[in-house]
Amino acid sequence: MTTMLAKAARSGLLAVAIFCAAAVPARAQPAAVGEGSFARTVAISLPEAVALMLRDNRGVRSVLLSRAVDDFNLRVAEDQFNPQFSLSASTGYSRPQRAPGDASPRSTLSAGWSPSVSLALPYGTQISASASGGFSRDRDSTRFDQGIDLGILQPLLRGAGSDIATASLEIARINRRIQALSTESAITGNIVLAIQSYRSLMQTREQMRIAEDSVRRAIDLMEVNRQLVAAGRLAEVEIVQSEANVARQELSLLSARNSLDAARLDLLQILALDTAFGLTPTETLATERREVDLRQALQTARQYRPDFRQAQLQVEIAGINLRLAEDGLRWELNAIAVTSVNSSDRGFGSTLRRAVRTEPAFAFGLELRIPLSNLSDQARAFAARVSLQQQELSLRDLEQRIEAQVRNALRRVEIGWRSQQLAEQSVRLSEQKLDIERQRLRAGRSSNFQVVTFEDDLVRARTDLLSARIGYLNALTALDDVLGITLRTWGVRLEAL
Repeated sequence: MTTMLAKAARSGLLAVAIFCAAAVPARAQPAAVGEGSFARTVAISLPEAVALMLRDNRGVRSVLLSRAVDDFNLRVAEDQFNPQFSLSASTGYSRPQRAPGDASPRSTLSAGWSPSVSLALPYGTQISASASGGFSRDRDSTRFDQGIDLGILQPLLRGAGSDIATASLEIARINRRIQALSTESAITGNIVLAIQSYRSLMQTREQMRIAEDSVRRAIDLMEVNRQLVAAGRLAEVEIVQSEANVARQELSLLSARNSLDAARLDLLQILALDTAFGLTPTETLATERREVDLRQALQTARQYRPDFRQAQLQVEIAGINLRLAEDGLRWELNAIAVTSVNSSDRGFGSTLRRAVRTEPAFAFGLELRIPLSNLSDQARAFAARVSLQQQELSLRDLEQRIEAQVRNALRRVEIGWRSQQLAEQSVRLSEQKLDIERQRLRAGRSSNFQVVTFEDDLVRARTDLLSARIGYLNALTALDDVLGITLRTWGVRLEAL
C-alpha cells in the first residue's frame, strides 16, 4: 500500500472531517507555469479529492437522498404493530316531502360518530375496539344512541406464531439492510472512480513532464550538433534530423498537455467543481509492497463485500417466503371473542349511565376453514421452494466468482509490483546508455540517429515506469474494491454522510 494510504489508515481518516474542513479553498495557489491560465488553481491531495467527491458529487448525493425514503418505508412496516386509530363522523338535516293540503312535516337533525382502534400483536392476535354514537332531534324529541364493541381474534393454525406474524416486518428490515448495502456499493464505486481519475491526472501530469524533458534534451542535442557542424566534425545534413526530432518531441508535448487537460476536466466533473479550476495533485508516486494472504483475503471478501452480503440476505428472504407459503397450506382455525354493549335514551348523560348499568353481550367461538381446492397455495409453496434453491445456487456461484476475482486481484498486485521493479531497472539502464552514447557523439564515435534512438528508448522506459507505478496503485485500489474494504481503507462511515 502506498505511504499515503498507510498514513491515512493509521490516522483513522474520516471523510466527513475532511470535507467539513473545506480544505480545497484554503489550498488555492497561483497557477503554475505551463499548466494553462485558469480562474483558480487548486493544489489537492487524494484524500481531499475523495472527501470533496463524497460531499459534492451529484450521484452520491442522490444515493444518500434515497436513504430517507428507505428509512420511512421501514417505519411504515414497523408501524403495523402499533395501535391504528380512525375516526368517522357525520351530520345531516332531513325533511320529508309535503303535498298540498298536508300538515307541516317534521324535520330531523341527526349526527353520528364512530371512533375505532385496532392492534396487531406479534403472535398473530388481532384486537379491535370501536364505539358508535349518534343523536337525532325533531321538534318533539331528542334521542341519543351509544354502543361499544370489542373483538379479539387469535389464529391457532394458519397465521399463528411470532415467526409468521412478524415475517413481513422481518423482510422489511432485511430489505433495508440490502438497500444500505446497495448504497455502500454505489458510494464505493464513486470513491474508486475518483481515485482512478485523480491518478489519471497524476499520470498525465508526469507524462507532460517527461515530454518537456524530451523537448529540452532534443534542443540540447540540436545545439550540440550545430557546434559539431561548426567544428567540421559532423555533416551539416545531420542538423535536419535534429530539427525533426525537436518537432516530434514538441508534438508529443502538445498531446501530453491535451491529455492533462482532459484528465483535469474529468476529475472536476467527478468532484462537481467549476471547470475553470486548475488542479495540481500533491501526491507522490512512491509505492510500498503490499502482501496479502489468499485465505485471509477470501475471508475478508466474504465478510465485507456488499454483493455477497446481499446474496446471503436474499437467501434469508427466500427462506421467510417459503415459511409463509407453507403456512398458507395449513387449515385456518381462529378463536374469536366478541363483547358489546348498546344503550339509548333521551339525554346524553342518561345514555351513558344506562350503558354503565347494562350487562354487556359476550360471545366466544372457534372458526374453522378448510380449503378443499388449494392449488394456488400449493403453487406458491412450490415456487417459494424453487426460489430458495435458486438463491442458494446464486450464492454459491457468487462465492466462486469472488474467489476468482480475489485471486486475479492478488495476481495483478504482484505482477504490478514486479513490473514496477523491472521498469525502474529499465530507466536506469536507458539513462546510462544514453549518457554513454552522448559522450561518444561528442567524441565523434557515434551518430545523431543513434542518440535520438536512445532518447526515444529513455522516453519509453520512463513512460513504462510511470504506467507501472500508476497501474500498481490502481491494482491496490482494485484489490480493496474486490475485498469490499474501500470504505474502511479510507475511513468513511456511511452514517456520518
